Amino acid sequence: MPADCCVMVQQKHIHTYGAPAWSWNGYESAEATFTCTEDASHTLTLPAEITTQSSGYAVVYTASVELDGAAYTDTRTVYLEPAGGG
Repeated sequence: MPADCCVMVQQKHIHTYGAPAWSWNGYESAEATFTCTEDASHTLTLPAEITTQSSGYAVVYTASVELDGAAYTDTRTVYLEPAGGG
C-alpha cells in the first residue's frame, strides 16, 4: 500500500462545558475555569468582572463571566465589625 494512500481523520467533538470552578485572588480578581464534559483535558479559563455591593456590615464581591450566552456568577462576602467593636 502506498504511503500516501490513507488520510487519518481525527475525531473532533463539540465542547460542552459544565459549571465553572472559581479561583479568587483576594477580592480584587477572579477567574472561572470551565471543563469540557466530553474530555476533561479541554478547559477554558475566563477572567471575571468583579462588582462590589455594601449593605450594612457586609460587603459582597460578585465575580461574573459569560460563556455561550449564559451568565455565571460567584460571590464572596466580607462581614465588617461595627464601629466601636460591638
